[in-house]
Amino acid sequence: MHRTTAVTWYRKAAEQGEMVAQTNRGNAYCNGDGVPVDKSEAVKWYQKAAEQGEFHAQINLTLMDKTGDGVIEA
Repeated sequence: MHRTTAVTWYRKAAEQGEMVAQTNRGNAYCNGDGVPVDKSEAVKWYQKAAEQGEFHAQINLTLMDKTGDGVIEA
């Protein structure tokens, strides 16, 4: 599958609430895979998945919190 097509399908699934797609969307923003690197956007998608119990998103959020990556000051 072409990378652009994969990114499009992950985005659609993530927007519909699919937690693994949300985690993958977070990964894409964290690593710049098909989208510009945006740590704050990665946190947003990880948070959505983590709230549904997705383990990898929970771990990624913990690691980002520990390093301060993508953390938005209140």
